[in-house]
Order: sequence, then C-alpha cells, then structure tokens
Amino acid sequence: MIPAPTRSIAAQQGAANNLIGLTLGLLALVVGLTALLLLCDALFPNLVGRARRNAEQMPIRSFVVGLINFVFFGLIAVALLSGDEGAKLIGLAVGTILLSFFAVGLAVVGRLIGERLRPNDDSAVRQMLAGALTLELAALVPLVGWFAVPALAGLIGYGATVIALIRRRAPPIAALEE
Repeated sequence: MIPAPTRSIAAQQGAANNLIGLTLGLLALVVGLTALLLLCDALFPNLVGRARRNAEQMPIRSFVVGLINFVFFGLIAVALLSGDEGAKLIGLAVGTILLSFFAVGLAVVGRLIGERLRPNDDSAVRQMLAGALTLELAALVPLVGWFAVPALAGLIGYGATVIALIRRRAPPIAALEE
C-alpha cells in the first residue's frame, strides 16, 4: 500500500506531465498548421490569390457557398463512410478532399489577414506567417475562438476557393467599381 504523501506527489507529477504533454501538443499543432498553410500558399499561389480577392470582395457569398458545399460533401462523406468497404474508401477520399479544400481556404484567409496586418511588407511568407499565427492565436480564445474563428475563417476561405475554381477569370475592373 502506498502512503498518502507519496500518492499526492505521484498525482502532482502526473498533472505536470499532462500539462507538458498538452503544451507540446499545442505547439506542434501551431507549427504544423502554419507549415500547412504556407505549403498551400506556395503550391497554389494563383488559386489562393484569386480566392483571397473573392473573400475580400464578397465574404458573405463566400461563407454561404462554403457552408453549403461543406455540409453537402460532408454528408456524402459520412454516408459513404458508413457503407461497405468500397464505399468507405470513396468516403475517405471525399472527406480528404473536403479537408484539403478547407486547408486551402484557411490559407486564403491567412493570406488576407497577413496582407492587412503587414501591408508594407514585401515578403509574402512573412505576411502569411503573420496571418496564420493570428488565426491560430485567435483560435485559442475560449468558446468564440474554439468554435467561431475556425468555422468562419475556414468556411469563408473554402467558399472563396470554390468560387475561384468555378470562375477562373477575375471580373473586369469596371464591373467591380459599379
């Protein structure tokens, strides 16, 4: 039988280990997500640029398009994942593509935020880092940050990306001014 004082020391060490593990996990998430957003921006610069303009010029439309597409394809992925082996594989592919588009959408919003935070910076990487880190730090705020920030940023960016894929050319400048 372990004496009571030893038990409380063991409990304290366990809590400290949990805190260290949580901190390291959170740090890995921040670094990994920042790297993913930089990768999306570097691999698809034209798509992210067109989608950034869409998110800036029509954020409500981008959000609605993102929400509708996310729910539609999310339900398809969930339905296929509950099927047999072949359907599960297709559902996994649909879900992976959906989350990939969501990641590109977060890169779009990260770039937009970074350009607004650092307008005079010539480095697109520093702008993207500033935007991505700002998004991630905002997501640490309890409740609003946990739920609203990632959902709004991701759905606006996802919808802007879908619009950018459908409408390949930017609208003429004269049409934007009207």
